[in-house]
Amino acid sequence: MISFSDLLTAEEMKLAVEQTGMGVESIDFSITDNLDNLEQTIIDYRARMEYMGALRLFLHGPFLDMSPVSFDSQIRRVTEYRFEQAYEAGVRLGAEKIVFHTSYIPIFWFPYGWPERMAEFWNRFLEGKDQMQVLFENVYDPDPALVAKTAELVESPHFKLCLDIGHANHYSNVPVMDWVNCFGSHIGHVHVHDNDGTKDAHLALGAGNIPVTEVLTAIKNVAPEASYTIECNTLADVLTSHQVLLDLGIK
Repeated sequence: MISFSDLLTAEEMKLAVEQTGMGVESIDFSITDNLDNLEQTIIDYRARMEYMGALRLFLHGPFLDMSPVSFDSQIRRVTEYRFEQAYEAGVRLGAEKIVFHTSYIPIFWFPYGWPERMAEFWNRFLEGKDQMQVLFENVYDPDPALVAKTAELVESPHFKLCLDIGHANHYSNVPVMDWVNCFGSHIGHVHVHDNDGTKDAHLALGAGNIPVTEVLTAIKNVAPEASYTIECNTLADVLTSHQVLLDLGIK
């Protein structure tokens, strides 16, 4: 299942849906100002989906200033509240999956104990929640092992990992293929875009130095049920990346 992130204009997104039949991954519910006006944001996005003609929806949850493993209970409380709002929006809009960042910041967080504290947060958050798959996405993470360890400790079958291959290529010195091998069957979703390692450029697949065919083929083998979101900034790059996925047998 392929979707694309709503980084384009409404008109471009409508055209992309018409040409490809892809679903959409909304970033609207990652913005806390929108969560402050949740009812209206849900109404507006429902209308946006209807305008685009998109039939399948994923959400991206809030990430700026969020800290699930903060040692400050009030920061954890606000983080959980914002995550709850985004999850509620997903349920009401019929979203199939929701993506949250790991929020790991190198140097700031000590690796020791981080997966355990993160798993404690998610085990609590996911109690009684079975309406959507929750994905845990790498961003600044330098080491896939910490993220994979978290997935092993979270008890809910609805918790999976979102492997962002562009982030892995830019922010980590670990080769992208090693991320795939480390995450393995924990992968439930993949963010696809390319770069040359020097900047998180969100280029079309094949425009950077990620070994796209090798990486995506390996993901398809270890996580055949995974879904994919194209995260590119132009309509041309979205359509190019969609064709790359189709050529590799990913639909």
